[in-house]
Amino acid sequence: MYSVNQLLNKKIIVSLFASTLGLASASCGTQAEMKIKLAGSKPDSKSADVTADDELAGLALTSAACSNANNLNAITVSPSGSLFINDIAVVNDSSAKGRGPLSFAFLMREILELNPNPGTTPKDLAIEDAAIKSLLDQFVVSSPVNTFVAPSRTNTKRTISAAWQTVTGTDDKAYLSLERAPFKLLAITNRLDIVKKGKTSVTAGEGRFIFGFTGPSAATIILEYNLPIGGASSSGMTMNQWAKDWQGLKQFLVDTNSSKPGVQPSATIGALQFANKTGYLKALAALTGKFTKRDAAVSGQIKQAAISQVRTNEFIQSPWELRELQRVRTGGTVALKLTTVKNNPDERFSQGTSGFSNWIKSNVSCRADTTSPNDCAYTTSDGLLPASFLNGTTPVSLLGASSLNPGSLWFPSDRSQKNQFVALNTCSGCHRAETNTNFVHVSIPRGTTQASQPSGFLRSDLNRRTVNLKNLVCLAAANSGELNLSADGSSDLRLGTSNMVH
Repeated sequence: MYSVNQLLNKKIIVSLFASTLGLASASCGTQAEMKIKLAGSKPDSKSADVTADDELAGLALTSAACSNANNLNAITVSPSGSLFINDIAVVNDSSAKGRGPLSFAFLMREILELNPNPGTTPKDLAIEDAAIKSLLDQFVVSSPVNTFVAPSRTNTKRTISAAWQTVTGTDDKAYLSLERAPFKLLAITNRLDIVKKGKTSVTAGEGRFIFGFTGPSAATIILEYNLPIGGASSSGMTMNQWAKDWQGLKQFLVDTNSSKPGVQPSATIGALQFANKTGYLKALAALTGKFTKRDAAVSGQIKQAAISQVRTNEFIQSPWELRELQRVRTGGTVALKLTTVKNNPDERFSQGTSGFSNWIKSNVSCRADTTSPNDCAYTTSDGLLPASFLNGTTPVSLLGASSLNPGSLWFPSDRSQKNQFVALNTCSGCHRAETNTNFVHVSIPRGTTQASQPSGFLRSDLNRRTVNLKNLVCLAAANSGELNLSADGSSDLRLGTSNMVH
């Protein structure tokens, strides 16, 4: 562990979590100033902010050795092998089907703590059937969420239900089965650039599985997991280890991009060239298992799933809508329940209101030397938009129960820098008008022999993520110390900005 003085002596740079203006046209994500104090500094010493205006996004920590461009460029990162994994050899592999470790059935059974190898008895089938129907019911929830009621998506539920294949139990009743879910794997993404600080712990970012609906309508479901570290990780993972393991997947690939590092604008993302395909798939399954298994995270003395949230994005019925679900335990039953869409105000605020406009002016901070919304940040304690705000002395609910996406700009009559920042951080803004994106950031539908491609925005953001991973790996190699990301006061880390999109 390094003290702040040691960091300064080593010329370690901590960049702001700001979007890379030269690489990404807009920012869809949480933004805040990043402050960090590494363990080892004396309790009575003053905490120092070590920042740099180099506009590198994410957790870019660079030692003197890593600040040397030649040293950094010597680190090879495969964007499509470690950051956005969509090769058909992966998404079509047997490990992504049936009960395989990358399959929808395996992942959902781990999240919901269902029998991983259910039999064919009515009891086994009925338990899984009930869990699936509870999931589908989240499209027609009538109870308020943060005082808002999400519009019923009856046709969405009906369409997905009709496409979900059934199995027949011994009592001649048909049951829905996770192994026959109408979803196929589109991509696996590594989000080490969105380090998150909670009330009691910090994670190394997220790992995500993106699935597409196999029916005739447009829909995706995204499983977004925390990457636990330290005592919160049942496998003892650290920030350094996550970075090294994700980057280390390249050892199973043929290096074809060393002369052209990063993502080429016109290149097809995917199409991996394997030096050892079997080794890659086994290593990927082992790595993802460290955050997808039901006991991947530790909370107190309890081991549990590391799932952070599940998001749906669908246009099965109009208007296009995004929802967010969180894992909830009731007695011995675990379910996914509708919750607020983070950083997304209810649509009634999209045209601007005097109360919300005043809140934005007081709670968003922007650099004085730029007019870009990418250089702004929420000044809230966690760097996120709150569930409610005070309009004078009156509390007003803010975050919506779902995110409807009519395709129009937020705050059309006042496109101030701060307002644009808020708009870019909404799901509906990021997935449409604010980034010139058409509905999804990962293309659907995916044919059997096709790889789903990233949107233009996501494609450009992969360059930033590549640089971020190089910095993390370089730091891990150059220093024996481990970054302290604890939330107990021994570190002073606040959320920084990054692009939350996939």
